[in-house]
Amino acid sequence: MPVLLTLQWRRIAPLLLFGAVATLSPFAGQEHGSEAAHQTPAVIATIPLAPGEYPVGIAADPTHGRVIVAKHRDPPPDARLSVIDTTTHVETSSIQINATSLYTIGVNPTTNRAYALDAFSNILFIVDLSSNSVVTSLSTHNVSPYGLAVDSARNLIYWLDASDEVAVVDGTTDAIIATIQVALTPPYFDEVRDVAVNSMTNRIYVTYSIGGSIGELVVIDGSSHDILERIAVGTVPEAVAVNELTNRIYVNHGSNFISVIDGASNQIIASITTDFQVGRLAVNQTTNHLYATKGGSILVIDGSTNLITNELTIGRSLGLAVDSSNDRVYAGSSVIGDGAIQPPSPSQTPPPAVVVGGAITLPDTGGPTRTLHPALPLAAGVAVLFALAVVVAVARSHRRRTSV
Repeated sequence: MPVLLTLQWRRIAPLLLFGAVATLSPFAGQEHGSEAAHQTPAVIATIPLAPGEYPVGIAADPTHGRVIVAKHRDPPPDARLSVIDTTTHVETSSIQINATSLYTIGVNPTTNRAYALDAFSNILFIVDLSSNSVVTSLSTHNVSPYGLAVDSARNLIYWLDASDEVAVVDGTTDAIIATIQVALTPPYFDEVRDVAVNSMTNRIYVTYSIGGSIGELVVIDGSSHDILERIAVGTVPEAVAVNELTNRIYVNHGSNFISVIDGASNQIIASITTDFQVGRLAVNQTTNHLYATKGGSILVIDGSTNLITNELTIGRSLGLAVDSSNDRVYAGSSVIGDGAIQPPSPSQTPPPAVVVGGAITLPDTGGPTRTLHPALPLAAGVAVLFALAVVVAVARSHRRRTSV
């Protein structure tokens, strides 16, 4: 190859490489507040569980460098909590709890306590993580209590004590100090579904379904326990998550919608549409990303644009938690009835495990990753046209010089 053409290729190579990176990056065309947000979602660890154990609830505790995993075990009642070191990804403790099926787990890093809900026995277990033992338990009237939120700043725990009320537990005395009635009418077909708290604004958010046809996000003052607002969010609202730094509240409802609410005005400011029903929600406050379980995958949503930036297939996922301090997401990959812990082939469903990732936590099944960011097709087209234009220009320049 002539020297001139070789030099020309050396000059344009970085530009062509930049075009390729812009095309392949799942965060192309976006601005983020940290370098970690620019990394492609990747799996950094898979933490297998014992045969017969299935992760159904996960809580991150960055203060102590651990995650707490609520596990269902066969046969019941033999539910357990796993304490996993986030540096070594090794289970350091297994706490036996006489529960039928733990579902939701919360943790207060300040008091070193965990709170686990048994969805079938209707019991809230309070666990001392210093001694790895159950301190006490509280009974609930709710048939299937799924919602639980911990306000670490005030040492208060909010849980769905009945189909129409929220119980407030004092973390110091381990006693119920108040109950907040959410229902407007007798709750014949009404049900509170989930609860979240913004400790910065001292607001409590409860998803509430009325007769299966009307859905609300109920906003409660954490000091007075007064209901401040009822926001219509569509039918059958389920999970609710809060970004305390941006004061945004996320609610999934209906078959494939996520509503975005401004916590200052209590107004819906955006609606995110998915192609399948969304389950659990979790927020990374540092990178301003929302994560949502969706059937056998997890969606990554940019909180600044409310656009789905990535979707990765992991198999059935139940538990979901975010460590904002270290930009880690923990997802429980669970298959009921499959206790295998060996890595599956790409055609198999992942076995029960807790998986850890960078921008997102997912098990590596060897399958394809589907990127949904709308900027990518445009970036790809621009990169290809740019590369072709440069090649043509270099070729013409070379022909003119050689003809002379």
